[in-house]
Amino acid sequence: MKLLELLDGSAAAPAFRKAVHHFTSAGQSTERLVLPPNVPHIKVERALTKLVEEHPKLPMESAEISGYSGCELFPW
Repeated sequence: MKLLELLDGSAAAPAFRKAVHHFTSAGQSTERLVLPPNVPHIKVERALTKLVEEHPKLPMESAEISGYSGCELFPW
């Protein structure tokens, strides 16, 4: 999975990595990864992938994703 590979090579905090791993396996938000209800799993995964891909040196500790139907509405 590209997201997890990028995450492993990033400066993200261990707690954030754990939250992303939890999301990819359980599809649920955590206190470090906040998502709107009924959000499409693939949309969140794509947003997180883009975030980690474009900012690998950022020591991410948490993320809050808000968006609805279209990809263009999923800012990070």
